[in-house]
Amino acid sequence: MARWFKQVSRKYLGKIKGLGLVQKIIWIITLVLIAPIAIVCIFYYRGFQNSLLNDAQNKLKETLNYMETSMDMNLDTIDAVINELNYRQEFPYFLDEKNVLSEKEQIYFVSSMQEELINIRYLYPNKFYYGAVFSSNNQIKEKYERQYSLEDLKNKPYYNEIIAEKDNISYGMVRNSEFKSSNINIENLNLDKSVIQVLPTYLKVYNLSTRQIVGVIEVDMEITKLVGEDNLPVMGNNVDYLLLDQNNKLIYQTGTLKPEDFMNLEFHNKEGIIDYEIGNETHMLAYSRCERTGLMRAVMIAKHNVLDYANNIIINVVIIALGGLFIVVMLIYFIIKRMLKRLMVLDDMMAKIEVGEFDVFIPDNGYDEIARISRSFNRMASRLNSAIHSAIEKEKA
Repeated sequence: MARWFKQVSRKYLGKIKGLGLVQKIIWIITLVLIAPIAIVCIFYYRGFQNSLLNDAQNKLKETLNYMETSMDMNLDTIDAVINELNYRQEFPYFLDEKNVLSEKEQIYFVSSMQEELINIRYLYPNKFYYGAVFSSNNQIKEKYERQYSLEDLKNKPYYNEIIAEKDNISYGMVRNSEFKSSNINIENLNLDKSVIQVLPTYLKVYNLSTRQIVGVIEVDMEITKLVGEDNLPVMGNNVDYLLLDQNNKLIYQTGTLKPEDFMNLEFHNKEGIIDYEIGNETHMLAYSRCERTGLMRAVMIAKHNVLDYANNIIINVVIIALGGLFIVVMLIYFIIKRMLKRLMVLDDMMAKIEVGEFDVFIPDNGYDEIARISRSFNRMASRLNSAIHSAIEKEKA
């Protein structure tokens, strides 16, 4: 490498040495100007990059805040609905298998629950996916389509998670819904039968005396409703919203990435901003863990989308800088050429003397160095011409 550099240096230095004075001055000025321009462009580019990255981080934080606010409002809605149900309904009595319900009590419970569902649908249209009642008292099971046996729930793998929570209201793991939102059989219909991911919320109902669980009220909210995608600000195609479950598995996104792309994603803090590699592309990702549900909310943007603007700007800056450098160099070239024009005249006169023309004169009335050289040249040419004429006269004599 060093040998190649020496060869290239010798080659181009040799070419520069063979140039005229004006060309040498222009080359030197050009090289002197290019160095600071390059340094300024590099520092400007780095500074502009950092500024764009900081702006992108602030944008991600602001966007994440919208997502957090939307989810928290929906979680508050879930809590309000469950607390309202718990307040209005006498679940400890109706769900306890030790209590034998009369026909009138059964009808009252079913009608009151149906009325509550109607109120919920009216107050929160299309907000909840399903609601179910798991009871140790199976007397109403045949009369109310949304009531299930508590034993069925105990056989579920997530039942231990429900009873492990100390609070009456708890949030479960995100899962595919096990319920149908309608009684209509859609197996033979040309309808969307894709699975629906929901966040289940549970209200544990206890026997007031023994504190044993006699029932569980489950309210499911679809993940898309929980995120509140209709209320999220549209940030263009650059920013993607993500939601990951308690095991950091992707369950919702607005982009086109796959869950496999996030298998190596790790969060070491409850919130922050990290760089994450997907394929050969780096993404900036702002995240925060939801305290109530354990879900991880995140917004993400590809770094190249942030830095492309800086690249376009620096290209324009370089083009402008090179254009300005060209104009400056050309102006300097014409100014120097005009200033050195008298030296070129002096060079022509010396060439004439070299071939034997001694009757030469350079008109110059200035007071600078070139004028003094010109006057000295005129005196030298005059004396040389006189000496030659004297020598010729002596030769003739």
